[in-house]
Amino acid sequence: MMEPVKKKNRRVTQACNCCKLKRVKCSGDCPCQKCISNNVECIYSDSKKRGRKVKIDEDKYLKKFSDACNFLYNGIPEHVPVINNEKPKYDVFINYNLINNFYKYSTFEYIPFLNINIINNRIQNKEIYFSLLFALYALSEIFKPNGEYNVGLKYKKIAKSFLELCRIKKKINNIQVIETFYIISAIESGNINDYLFTKWALRSLWKNEVFNMEVPEYKSDDENEIKKKNNYISLVYTSIILKHMFAQIISGLIEYIELYDSDFDTTVQRIFNSNSLQDELDTTKYSSEHKIKPHLILMDTIKSDKNFSSVFKINKFTNKIDLNDLLLLKFKGNDIISLSTIKSLEFALYMNQPNKWSVVGYNNICRLRNILFLYTNIKYKKMEFNASMLIQEDRECTYLTKNIPHEFLLSNNSYRTDPAIMYLYKRRFYSTYQANRIFLYRVILRLLLYSVSSFDLISNIKGKISNIDTQNNVSEKSICERNKYIYIYYDKNKNKDTLESKSKNKKNNNINNIKIEMNNEITNQQNNNNSNNSFYNTDDKDYKPKVKKIKVDKENNFKEDNCEESISNTNNDKNKRNINSKKIRMEENNDEEKIKYWINQFNYMEMTKDETNDFISSCIYHQVVFILKNILSKCIDFILNQNMYFLRLAKYKETKENKSQYYETPCVISLYEYGIIYLSKYVANHGNDNYDDLVTFSTDIEELNKRLKNNYNDKNWYVGRQEVYDNPQSAIDQNKECNEDNKNIDDLKNIFNIINNDINIDNNNSNISQTKVTMECDDNIINSNNLCEQILDLIRISEGKDDINIGQKLQNLVDLSFTKNIKEKCHTCKNCLKNTDFDNNKEMFIEVLKLLKYFINHDEYIPRCCNIYKYHDNINNYLYTNQSLITYKYYYNELIDMEKYIKGIHDYNENFKYLVNKANNAIKKGMNSFEIDTHFRNSFF
Repeated sequence: MMEPVKKKNRRVTQACNCCKLKRVKCSGDCPCQKCISNNVECIYSDSKKRGRKVKIDEDKYLKKFSDACNFLYNGIPEHVPVINNEKPKYDVFINYNLINNFYKYSTFEYIPFLNINIINNRIQNKEIYFSLLFALYALSEIFKPNGEYNVGLKYKKIAKSFLELCRIKKKINNIQVIETFYIISAIESGNINDYLFTKWALRSLWKNEVFNMEVPEYKSDDENEIKKKNNYISLVYTSIILKHMFAQIISGLIEYIELYDSDFDTTVQRIFNSNSLQDELDTTKYSSEHKIKPHLILMDTIKSDKNFSSVFKINKFTNKIDLNDLLLLKFKGNDIISLSTIKSLEFALYMNQPNKWSVVGYNNICRLRNILFLYTNIKYKKMEFNASMLIQEDRECTYLTKNIPHEFLLSNNSYRTDPAIMYLYKRRFYSTYQANRIFLYRVILRLLLYSVSSFDLISNIKGKISNIDTQNNVSEKSICERNKYIYIYYDKNKNKDTLESKSKNKKNNNINNIKIEMNNEITNQQNNNNSNNSFYNTDDKDYKPKVKKIKVDKENNFKEDNCEESISNTNNDKNKRNINSKKIRMEENNDEEKIKYWINQFNYMEMTKDETNDFISSCIYHQVVFILKNILSKCIDFILNQNMYFLRLAKYKETKENKSQYYETPCVISLYEYGIIYLSKYVANHGNDNYDDLVTFSTDIEELNKRLKNNYNDKNWYVGRQEVYDNPQSAIDQNKECNEDNKNIDDLKNIFNIINNDINIDNNNSNISQTKVTMECDDNIINSNNLCEQILDLIRISEGKDDINIGQKLQNLVDLSFTKNIKEKCHTCKNCLKNTDFDNNKEMFIEVLKLLKYFINHDEYIPRCCNIYKYHDNINNYLYTNQSLITYKYYYNELIDMEKYIKGIHDYNENFKYLVNKANNAIKKGMNSFEIDTHFRNSFF
């Protein structure tokens, strides 16, 4: 019997680090069997070649910069110094051309604490860290026109190797190590490594107690020198904090406020030990554990741990935990910085550089962070919808607008006085701040509408600029009186299915005839004046009204025509109620019939008859949400026009002076946000980039300004409570119009009193309830049909947007009418029928009313706040104009160019491209909207 041949063991040429340390046999796998059984991480260090060591002639690689870089890229020997203060031969690592190119092509805000003078002084004083130099080389190669990104990555790898050498030689207690971390994180912007490097930098600062770091420029123990040193460290420290905060937003880890993490050191150590260029690009290999972390953790912790929530401040406006305090970064439970510290920082390393940039930058990032926190937690039911917390974020934006440092102001003259780089920077900063505000409005819309449709960004609100000196001259007509005309459309076209279902239940009921006769003498007095219509709540099918034929002018004023029409009954046929059609003449090119629905004294919604019927048949909850949706969309339009105006000024300056514009990482949010909204407008306009109420690259600003100022009835983008106006001459016409309106209202009341007295309904053989036409709106009369108008009237006379409470009168009205209205309209409201899972309860409705009250009384999106009114003469000569440039394509192209030097924004470009394809398909199919669905890990959309 033959013996089985023994299988030879596989020769293992290298053991893992753990097996080497324990001196046990390693299987050679990754992970090896020993590491799997011991549940430890399996790491292999670089293998050392066996045999005689070949001595490398180092000096031959240190003659040219390119040869020296190749030498360093293959591995830095430990005897190589980390500072240029040992041997002159290592000065070959210094490349002045790359340093100068960086400060030539990039802008100061990329590294706000370093300028070229600081770098040159450190080189001359033999105090420059090579890690900092090669990090600068990497950025320089990336920003340089026609620079090679892969070459920049090689410089970055050398910088990281020098950082590891600093750790080995225990020379990390120097501010230049932190500066290197910052620059490397800037290269990694947009991906998870940005988060890892900034976190490591902050941890290093706190381990060295921040102000104990060495700064080459400040070595003296003099009190003034120590103060200057601490100020410089604060600037670097603040820059790292802002960078880390935005890295949290991009990575979706905004709730991981504690920087101390015992497992974090291992992750960073693996990044340092990476040797190949391919490993540098593979972020998932090192950061998978961070990506799978749960994102929503704070609200659960607050609910479960009372001690945790008790340490946070309570916001006086919201009476809730202050989000700025809750989301403030901490190290072992201690706040890493306070807002007062940030406000105290001032510096100006460059001529005309804003010395309060840190305050504005911190507030800007906080807004986006807080908005994302509220959106994700409300969306996933971690917290209830709270209007006051959303309003507080908008109030913070308003505060920043009114109190922004002078250096950041985009004045009417700054486009001519500011240097090109400075003006482009300020414009980008302004654009980013405004985009964050737009995102807040989109968050509110998405939470209320439960929709991802692009049509949610389209507003039908128009503004009537009164041009009156004081608000006292404005017509005091109530919203109820202004909107009473629209109910006749709903009465004519109300849901037939509901009526038929009611008639089936009343087979044995006799139908009464309603006869309405008008007094000819009173009617003749109404020729060419306003007329009124009532909402007849009846199920009658047979009636013979004798009415005057009515036409409606563009102001919804019903005018009498000189013809009569009688509606006859035919036996065995269904008699239908027929009121002569009212034609609404629009000034738009498509001549669609539109009806005006006033929401305050200055703004109204334009709706088609079908839209009006849908609005009237909706429950009060969805009526108010619809109004709020249009107001917020109009606020977005105002911001778009402001931003486009300054963009065209900056683009002209950029083109004229041939200055390349490089965007900072936060600009990816703003470019994407503006692009998606303009894409939605483009689809809603059926593939046409010319809009009645939006400024584009082809808009003549001077002609637009004249049109807005001269035509006080222009349909523009303004919304909110207006107080001061421009042209006193128009006040005469407006007062005349108001007096005529008041006279017409008195006459209309007489007419409808006669109509009501002439209505005779026989109730002997009918179960149809008697309906009385309500013409007045006061505290004692509540008509469920015009409940929305009553709410708008109470909001109109409220204290304004600074008071979050809706008021006792409005609260009483909601308590009395909300539930009744919901029950009556539940079968006709399309939104209720479509979203059966949504609970539109009274508490949620009150939160919506708070939002409506705030935004309808907003005084920021009105003519006196519009910069287009304030420009200098011949402004068109300073504006970039391109008749063929489609607006959304401009933002898409800017994102494509931005990806050339910030690879981490690839996901945004891919999602934008995906939405563009959906938009084009919608246009081909004749649709006016598409779904804005996104796939970002940070819940941004």
